[in-house]
Amino acid sequence: VLSLGNVYSTARVLAVDDGQGLLIGALLTRISNGGLVFGVHTGDVGNYDITRYMNFPTEVKDRLRTLPWTKLHHKMEPFVDVLPDSPSEQDIMGHERRRRGHAKLTETIDTLNEGQFDALIISTNFNPISVIKKLVPYLGGSRMLVVYDQCKEPLIEAYAQLRESTEFLNVQLTESWLREYQVLPNRTHPTMNTSGGGGFILSAIHLAPQ
Repeated sequence: VLSLGNVYSTARVLAVDDGQGLLIGALLTRISNGGLVFGVHTGDVGNYDITRYMNFPTEVKDRLRTLPWTKLHHKMEPFVDVLPDSPSEQDIMGHERRRRGHAKLTETIDTLNEGQFDALIISTNFNPISVIKKLVPYLGGSRMLVVYDQCKEPLIEAYAQLRESTEFLNVQLTESWLREYQVLPNRTHPTMNTSGGGGFILSAIHLAPQ
């Protein structure tokens, strides 16, 4: 997935990860200074539990930005929060917390709206084509779209629509399969309990708008 997405150290990657952070964690291992991983998720907080066990230093975690689907087209208003005439310490702390939250959300939405991401990588429980349509406008021209799913059926509809679209080139649907081998003297052969498949990957090149 990372290879097809052409994810390099300074890439800005837009991602949808419904696999508890496996994809996000893999992207963070590839991205270095100057790069960015932007995750779009369901709920108020992204469920990226796997990344908590990967012992990322703070500088790596800071390369991750997240935004709920409900805020995708949200327009931020100026921060307005009036303190009472004689604010208590708790009032002041709450005011500062809300101000920081507003500033962080504004910065995150501005980052998304800049667009021109270097890759769009998706692993979702939703219909892939609906996710693609919502996020492709933020993808730069001549950049890669990659969608992973354990089953090919959800990807077939997306494959057909991308093939008919004038926005995409080199649309491919491939099977990801890794075969494990037993390596012993005079007894090298595939293991007997090898899994029958490792999922399917839809990939395409997004063309720059005319």
